[in-house]
This record gives sequence, C-alpha cells and structure tokens, in this order.
Amino acid sequence: MKHLADKNMECILNDGCLTYIQALELLIDQKDVPQSARERNLLNVFARLPVAQPLRSTVMIMDISQAIDRCKPKTDGSVPTMATNAKMWPIRAGKALDVSEMAKLMGHDLHEVDLRGTTEAQMRHMLGMSMHVATAGFALVGLLAAIGRSGTAV
Repeated sequence: MKHLADKNMECILNDGCLTYIQALELLIDQKDVPQSARERNLLNVFARLPVAQPLRSTVMIMDISQAIDRCKPKTDGSVPTMATNAKMWPIRAGKALDVSEMAKLMGHDLHEVDLRGTTEAQMRHMLGMSMHVATAGFALVGLLAAIGRSGTAV
C-alpha cells in the first residue's frame, strides 16, 4: 500500500476483477504460481500497470526476487540484468524462466553442452557470472580494432 501511495497508483487496486495471480491459478498448476505473498503482490501490482496492458501481448519482464521498490520491470523488449539469484518472470508467459531459458536469453546455445553433472544452482551461478554472447563479441571486436590501430603511425 505504501508503494502504491508513493507512486500515486491507488487506483489500480482490485476492482472486483480477478487478479493476475488468481487468473494464473485457474489456468495452470498451483505449484507453478508463486506462493510468497511478496511475489504474489508484486506480480499483481505490476500486471495492473498501463504499460503491461494488454497482458496477452505484453513484453514486460521483471526479476521478482527483488523487493517491490527495487524491481524495475522492462517493457521495451530488453531483459533486466540477471544475477545469480535472479528469478525472471515474463508477465505474458505467466511463469518464471528456467535456467535453460535464461541461458538462451544470454545467447548461449546449450544443445551440444553436456550438463548432466551440473546442478541448477551451479548453472545459475555460471549464468550470473557470464556476459551476453553479443556483448562479448562486441568487446572482442573493439579490442582487436585497438590492437590493429596501435601499429599505425599517427
């Protein structure tokens, strides 16, 4: 309530309609819906924002492991920074991304990687410490261009 009042958003309180979480509970298995009151409230609040409408075509994604005043939903097609403990939730999908989906967002192709001895926590740690493939390529091109330029006279 304090967050809503601070942001002048009291008008998005439940108006007798189903909340986002209630709709998810009707559509999918109960165990896939967050049970934490903090996560449920966060998702219900952000799902009611005008930038998230209509829900069937929104690209809003957020890290629901963050507190409500630190959660920054992205609605422009980009993805928030994924730390080791990130729990990314795309509103339209109605579920948290699993590790393989997070790896795909980071540009990693896991089809030919043997992960049988890797736990989900280890994979999350590796992803949280990695760099997006395109970003790494861009940095490498810049480095190679700088090396190539250093041999030329000014």
